[in-house]
Amino acid sequence: MLPQLLRNMAEYLEQGTKPWIHPSEKPKPQKIYKRKYNLLQKIMKEKEDKDVPPLPKRKRKMSLALEAAFKRYGIDPHVS
Repeated sequence: MLPQLLRNMAEYLEQGTKPWIHPSEKPKPQKIYKRKYNLLQKIMKEKEDKDVPPLPKRKRKMSLALEAAFKRYGIDPHVS
């Protein structure tokens, strides 16, 4: 009985991490630098792209539209 219990515990530990993350361990989203957002606006205006996504006022979290715009123009929003 005890050897089987120990074997089951060892198998559980060998599985590695689960795909679930506890809310306290979730990585915090990085803030968007205002300088990088201004650069994105400038480039988008030069390219005559009218759909400049708004910068969130609280916590400056990355939205999907902003992320797509930064990727489209090759700007890293998290590096100053």
